[in-house]
Amino acid sequence: MVFGRKGLTTPAQRRYPAAQERAETSPGHRNVLELLDREQDEKPHQRAQMGGMVLFDLVMKIIADERGVHIQNLIAILASCGGAACLKAALAEVQEAGRTPQEAGMMVIEGADGRTYFYGDLPNRFLWESETSLLSLTLGAAQGLGAQVSVQMVEETMGHVAKTVGSPEFGVPRLDERERASDLPIEWVKVFQSKLAEALDTYEVPPQQRPAAFGFAIQRAMEAGHQAAPVDALARLALECAVPMAKLDL
Repeated sequence: MVFGRKGLTTPAQRRYPAAQERAETSPGHRNVLELLDREQDEKPHQRAQMGGMVLFDLVMKIIADERGVHIQNLIAILASCGGAACLKAALAEVQEAGRTPQEAGMMVIEGADGRTYFYGDLPNRFLWESETSLLSLTLGAAQGLGAQVSVQMVEETMGHVAKTVGSPEFGVPRLDERERASDLPIEWVKVFQSKLAEALDTYEVPPQQRPAAFGFAIQRAMEAGHQAAPVDALARLALECAVPMAKLDL
């Protein structure tokens, strides 16, 4: 369903050429960065919150048309790219420590599809196991809007994703047609990841804070669009998009 003035109907690869354009620097950009630097110790989450506002506004701008903004697509884009950001944050931390993923306790799996998958506590920390993790922020917002969410939902989704690694079922949201976005999570990441990473680069959001930035963006998306679709369904959509993309190396 759509909300606002504009909307979407076609798959990501054909629909959103604007996602490949370069991000623009806003007026007063340097002043904003200096403020974030000054207040970093006092407000440690402020840069991620700013990044969330930027991500939300940017995706809204890209996907809007004359019908409105399709809430499922908005949530799916942010959750899919947010999941990918969790793995990138983990790999960045490993690299900064001068270690290999295996030395950091991560399991690296080569799937039957030829792709590489990562499992372990480190990516899960950015995905789920911290106060400002992607899913903690996402499901917290959903719960605040009346959704029935639980730890069991996350664990069941993680179990399903683990069982489908390397298979055609991997990364295919298990949702009714009316609850789905118009494309698969992997396609959203292919089309939007570079553009959204560039926007976060512009605001100097470090890799380890990017999952939280996506979480704050999803919070804004749920608040803006919760009347267009059941929040329980939006929460499930976010889970089904974020979890597999946090495991797959693209």
